[in-house]
Amino acid sequence: MSSPYIPEKTKVVCTFQTDSAPKELIVTRDRISVIKTSETVPLLTAGDLNINEQFACKSAANAMASFFAMAAGILVGAAIIASGPVGWVAAGVAAAALVTAGTYHATQIKHKCSPGLESGQWNFAHHSVNIDGHQAITQISILSCNEGGVLSPILDPALASQAASSIASNNKKEIGINAAASFVTGAFLPYGISGVAGASTLGLKFLGGVKMTGGFVFGVALMQGATAIQSDIIRNNSLSENTSYDRMNEVESGPFTDNFYIPENPSDLSDFNDLLSLQEAVKSGQLSVQNAEMQQRLNNLSGLSRQQLLRDSGAKALLSELKKGNHPQLREAITNFNNRRINPTMRNQMTTANRQAFHNNLKNAGRNSVTGLMYFAPFAARYFSEEARITMAEFLAKDLGTTGDIVATQP
Repeated sequence: MSSPYIPEKTKVVCTFQTDSAPKELIVTRDRISVIKTSETVPLLTAGDLNINEQFACKSAANAMASFFAMAAGILVGAAIIASGPVGWVAAGVAAAALVTAGTYHATQIKHKCSPGLESGQWNFAHHSVNIDGHQAITQISILSCNEGGVLSPILDPALASQAASSIASNNKKEIGINAAASFVTGAFLPYGISGVAGASTLGLKFLGGVKMTGGFVFGVALMQGATAIQSDIIRNNSLSENTSYDRMNEVESGPFTDNFYIPENPSDLSDFNDLLSLQEAVKSGQLSVQNAEMQQRLNNLSGLSRQQLLRDSGAKALLSELKKGNHPQLREAITNFNNRRINPTMRNQMTTANRQAFHNNLKNAGRNSVTGLMYFAPFAARYFSEEARITMAEFLAKDLGTTGDIVATQP
């Protein structure tokens, strides 16, 4: 398949952007000898590692919002629980430290791209065409940033604007969820500390502090691993026919599933059930991962006709699982089960039931305890993070129909 070379000022979007507009790729290499004569602009290479204007990066925005929210939570919690000047001073010092950290990250939101990109690299550059000593880049090339995001050119400016807006919307939702969880964490922190401080002996104070600290550390480690597994599930079950998504996943590869284990029975974690309500949160988190996986499978069946569903391998696999008794909630939602094939009515009923199950899990997490939000939130935040990537891949696929003046026949 032919793939256009990329001239300077081509629009570019990033999976980490929070502003709703695309930027433009620019030349940063030392020597320029090849230009697109119709527009008098240079063609870009793997040596060109920057953009005309910094994106507002979600890595810094996430940190800023979380620090500010936790500081606010600590002050709210202290207002309820603190009974003397010592408690207020401690809360004030902690909140001030968090605000200082948040303020620093606020100054970095639009200062991440240049150092991150200059330390990054182009992937899928042309393997045999060099320009000014660097591999040429084409429409399918992907620029990885040291801050964690990936950037890709989009030749059609209208598509680039739509993609940027949709990606930013998902990233803002992720940031909002993380901020809410940080506020809850901050609000409950004074309760945990007051419980430790109220212990009758120094030994009990020490043990209480160790337990509270251990609960936080264990919870963070567990959720990092669990959300990495969630990403693996989503990436392995989304956009199966989208080569742009495959390339993005290759650039950001690093499956975690084989190296991380969550006990099948969450009650095995009962020793860690302190104020964080870890047990119920893990249950809700596991269910949300299952819902996310199933939703991606059902999304792949969306829009398929009766005959297409009959031939689709994903539909056949799901039907086989239903006949074996798997996914009982989805099976119960089907009013007229067809043993021979999944039809559009069955697909639509399962989609509705799965979405309802997702919402029910969210409600259950809230009912179990407010702290459950802290452990459900990472799954919801990761969902929107992955949706930003999926959105980019979908627009990249649409842009493949856009042709350029100078085309590589073998990208």
